Amino acid sequence: MTTANCAFQTYPPGGPLGNQAHSVPPATGSIIDEVPIDRILECAVILSWREIMPPRAGLIYVEYGTRTDRSIAYLKIWSCIRRGYWDLVCEYLADPGPFDIAGLSFSNGYSSPTIAPILMAVMRNQGLFPKSAEAGKQVVIQVYPPNAKSTLRAELLRTLWPSWTQGDMASAQPENADKRMKAAS
Repeated sequence: MTTANCAFQTYPPGGPLGNQAHSVPPATGSIIDEVPIDRILECAVILSWREIMPPRAGLIYVEYGTRTDRSIAYLKIWSCIRRGYWDLVCEYLADPGPFDIAGLSFSNGYSSPTIAPILMAVMRNQGLFPKSAEAGKQVVIQVYPPNAKSTLRAELLRTLWPSWTQGDMASAQPENADKRMKAAS
């Protein structure tokens, strides 16, 4: 079980660590022309909250790092049930290292049939979203337990996603799941 013991500190953009940490503002409820990738990732977490955090309350952090072209190099989702202790839920590696395999994998017994296809569709099509972070930065999105209003907004956003997500989501399975299972054993 991978648990990280760390305190979360919010630093302003350009702060001492050069990281951005923020909560994603809620959707306005108007017709959505361009939805930032941070909002899509937040909605993916909200839609899969019960699969990741049942029945516990806590926070979920979405962490990602950007390449020089501002695309996402890696993405990790962490659950925090007890302050200061983090469990890795899943990670998507676009740029694997010599001992890693590209794709989506779940950790610590977590699984989510809701978030897996959403993350894979977003990562495969991330060029279609406006970029929220600067090149070469690490971003942390803090997601609070959803209420009825935020869940409804996430559902609404999911219905407004373009048709490319439907094909990706219908056939999505975590990439390289068999290879990752063999590598872990």
